[in-house]
Amino acid sequence: NKDFLKAKDLLMRIIQKKGLILVYGDYDVDGVSSTAILVNFFNYLKNPNYYLIPNRFNDGYGANLDLIKKNLKKNTEIVIFVDCGTNSKEIINFLKKKKIEVLIIDHHNINHKLEPDLNIINPMKNSKDYLEKNICASALTFYLIHLMNDKLKKKVNLYDFLFFALLGTICDLMPLRHSNKHITKIALNKFNKIENTGVKQLLNFLSLKRSISYTDISYSIGPMINSPGRLKNANLSVELLCSTNLNRTKKIVEEINLLNINRKKIEQYCINLINLKKYEKNDEVIFEVNKLFHEGIIGIIAGKLKDKLNRPAFVITDSVNFYKGSVRSTDQFKLNNLLNKLLNLKLIESGGGHNMAAGFLVKKEKLKKL
Repeated sequence: NKDFLKAKDLLMRIIQKKGLILVYGDYDVDGVSSTAILVNFFNYLKNPNYYLIPNRFNDGYGANLDLIKKNLKKNTEIVIFVDCGTNSKEIINFLKKKKIEVLIIDHHNINHKLEPDLNIINPMKNSKDYLEKNICASALTFYLIHLMNDKLKKKVNLYDFLFFALLGTICDLMPLRHSNKHITKIALNKFNKIENTGVKQLLNFLSLKRSISYTDISYSIGPMINSPGRLKNANLSVELLCSTNLNRTKKIVEEINLLNINRKKIEQYCINLINLKKYEKNDEVIFEVNKLFHEGIIGIIAGKLKDKLNRPAFVITDSVNFYKGSVRSTDQFKLNNLLNKLLNLKLIESGGGHNMAAGFLVKKEKLKKL
């Protein structure tokens, strides 16, 4: 694909002059995994880099201009957005004015016409094709690094990166067909080839030593990596996957475990607030609004309700100035079309995601209409 080749050439140029790279990732498992692939690769090449992950509560979803302005180092040559950035026109223009290159690796819906010179890898550019090959950001990042590694003829351990791509693919609910099936199969088979310190620590802690399955990632590994971003700060998960310090990774795993235990308690508390009986009358969608829901957990609750009642679930809570919502859907109900419609009708302030999972902000006075 020419987008991959263009991105490879751009990164090769930056690496050849040891230019400073900023990686900006989203706070979910896919964003964390994509960030970890890039940071580990640049560290291996001894290329200067740093990363930024927004805080769910202070910075909100996706690329945040204030966060970038506050943390942008003076001689940054390029900002790579992973699992976000496609619709961040204002930020792209801000970086362009500063003569900083931009590369976006994302798989979310495209809400406007893209600039022809934009460096972007996003399968949604050809959405007909995309429904066949629904690929998450960490898998796209893996393919790009694989391409660069071949060119650089380096001995980096690609199985570590393949494992990160597997994490993103499963935790972002990608359909396991085509290349996703391929990634899953190889990554699970080559599990013993993983050298990453943090991953090994985590697997030891969870007593997953011999081999792992899809279920281990869905129910044990994924939720652990996800919990800092839901309750505290996803930087903790990126640090776990990028640190080579054994004692530090041990400490992080212990902290993540406590966050995960707490996450389960909050989740149970929130689910107990819902009266499932009222949905037995065959409502087409589940729509739950409650100020007591924890905003870091609403996506998980939506997922649980969707699985239990097999229909789309909208879970909404009170946030600063807005209501914050999360939705998980079924194959019969595609969220991309719905989000576009809601944005066009100005029923929601912002929103993003993919066909199976999305998040949005809605003004309090528009909630009834929604």
